[in-house]
Amino acid sequence: MTAGVRNYTTRSPVYNNFQPSIEGCGWAYDVLLKLGYRILHIAGNTDGIITIPGMWNWLKDLNRKVTQPWSPYMNPAGDLIGHTKGYGNLTIFTYSGAGHDVFYAKNTDISRLVRRFTQ
Repeated sequence: MTAGVRNYTTRSPVYNNFQPSIEGCGWAYDVLLKLGYRILHIAGNTDGIITIPGMWNWLKDLNRKVTQPWSPYMNPAGDLIGHTKGYGNLTIFTYSGAGHDVFYAKNTDISRLVRRFTQ
């Protein structure tokens, strides 16, 4: 372990029963979408853990029709902060310049986005 880097997997009991799974969580999206739920999938476009190319491959595998083409998403100040794309009840949002910690690093913008999505 590198000095100064915390190893959360050995410090938290949350991971004691963790088992990797090849199918991921795609099945949950299928179930929720079939039940009519709306889903907002948020990703940082510089995420090195769940990469954008990996997300595109996953979306391609879902075989869903694009209902809203890529659209810029601006914050109230008029700054371009990301893009959205719609697949029926599934909306994809990519935050420009954010990584895997997008929810923490861009909390204000993400909170606004989620409030707007749920209205």
